[in-house]
Amino acid sequence: MEYTIIWPPKFEDIAWLIESKGWMDGVEIIVDGKSIHPVFYDPTRPAQDIEMEMANNGFFVEKNLIILPRVTQEAIEKFVALLAGSGKLECLL
Repeated sequence: MEYTIIWPPKFEDIAWLIESKGWMDGVEIIVDGKSIHPVFYDPTRPAQDIEMEMANNGFFVEKNLIILPRVTQEAIEKFVALLAGSGKLECLL
């Protein structure tokens, strides 16, 4: 399956900050002319956001939430390649 990953502007300049925060949105994956906008978290970060959202709103929802061991360009590229290779990238559409 062919795809294209589009990184946010100046991603290289803030990659270290994204990894330290354990959270990233703004990546776009194009598959068959359709856009996917995943949100990447490391295993620690979701609990913090879920707790805050539950306290403020009583619920938590995040479309295309993906948990990776680390939120890095390498980890994201590996994940997308593995998902595409298994034919499951379309499940995010």
